[in-house]
Amino acid sequence: MSRFANRASTARLDLGPCQCDGAPHDADWVEYRTQLGYGDFGQIATVAQTDLLAAKRKTLEVAIVAWNLVGPSGEEMPIDGDSVYELDMATAETIYNAVDAAVFADQNLPNGSGARSRNSSRASASRTRK
Repeated sequence: MSRFANRASTARLDLGPCQCDGAPHDADWVEYRTQLGYGDFGQIATVAQTDLLAAKRKTLEVAIVAWNLVGPSGEEMPIDGDSVYELDMATAETIYNAVDAAVFADQNLPNGSGARSRNSSRASASRTRK
């Protein structure tokens, strides 16, 4: 394990049967990074301060490394902010949820004193009386 994000660590998400015009392939897929670095999170946080949806778009821009999706006229779509902006909502949310689950899967950081853990009961483990 390293203290640096592994930019080569990726996963592929099957989006189901091809929905591209002309069905040029059997299934649609996207490949995304499963580890993001401090700088990546900085880019996302910058837009998250004002717009949650923009932060999700930035997450996809930073994380997506490959896809086989083609545009409405059959053209190959580059992986950039403009193409991510044009994804339909269901596809964008599906990809975002996969990226979010992968990126934060190993981020089991301890909660602050007295805070509930993700998998704990509603009771606090803190001895501090409230």
